[in-house]
Amino acid sequence: MIIPEVSLTSIILGEIFRPLYMFLIFSVSYWFFRQKYYYFAACLFFISAVGLIINITQIRSLNKKIHAMAYHELTLNVLREGKVVQISSIDVVPGDIVFLKEAIKLTFEGIILEGSALIN
Repeated sequence: MIIPEVSLTSIILGEIFRPLYMFLIFSVSYWFFRQKYYYFAACLFFISAVGLIINITQIRSLNKKIHAMAYHELTLNVLREGKVVQISSIDVVPGDIVFLKEAIKLTFEGIILEGSALIN
């Protein structure tokens, strides 16, 4: 699965064109040009800009974490055709039995069974 890294410009444009920020842009321009409340418009602009910057940094950091998690790769011991072979975690397919020796971060979905559950 390939997850493309989102560019900063697309994040900024995606945030600016949300209904909240469109309303804030309209409000700032209304209070500034129409009503001549310059200080109120400046405060509204400053608070909106700070909120936008905080949202953009949070979205960017979350996108980087998701991108890093998607490309986490491990070498695993897997039972295939009656033999235990070492393969990359990217190559694990449904039906594979994966042997884990210690606690690790799995890069795929699976069911974890205790060692005693496999022995009859």
